[in-house]
Amino acid sequence: MIQLALDVADGMDYLSDQKFVHRDLAARNCLVNVNKTCKVGDFGLTRDIYETDYYRRGGRSFLPIRWMAPESLRDGRFDTLSDVWSFGVLLWEIATLAEQPYQGYGNEEVVHYVRYGNITLERPPNCPEILHKLMRACWTFSPGDRISFRSIVDELVPYENEDFRLNAYYHTQPHSQQETVLTDSNSDEKDLLLVDDNASEQQ
Repeated sequence: MIQLALDVADGMDYLSDQKFVHRDLAARNCLVNVNKTCKVGDFGLTRDIYETDYYRRGGRSFLPIRWMAPESLRDGRFDTLSDVWSFGVLLWEIATLAEQPYQGYGNEEVVHYVRYGNITLERPPNCPEILHKLMRACWTFSPGDRISFRSIVDELVPYENEDFRLNAYYHTQPHSQQETVLTDSNSDEKDLLLVDDNASEQQ
């Protein structure tokens, strides 16, 4: 479980150093090989296979709202730190063996509560303390207070296996600290889902 998290964090550290923003980091976009090494991908077909994981915004595009950071839902802003938020949700998926985040809440409710910092996912049963600690560090409401992917790898490296030690980006490549920011050009306030403030907390 921890090694899977470390593999993904290392891959995301590489992407952030290369100035790439993923925008759809989730368990459905990761592959595990025969050696149980986890690789980050972005598979367009998952939008068809995992139809219930995406929600249409403003009649235009489907978005993985249950994995999105508050600033992404609110302002259409995507950057390395919004990917960090999504990584926290992925950690929750790992710990729950791929349950759907925010079960019992409708999509509109999730958008409303996450946008304003009124909800986070609970610690799953039998979740290792290190993963729960990192989830909390990924889910700080202010993006600037979130942990970086490099720091996540730093936290998880003590649990690394031999394959990671020999092949990980963390051990073989230089790193930079510059943040990459990507703003959705199609996003403005009219595109964002407006939620009734009186919406119930449960479906």
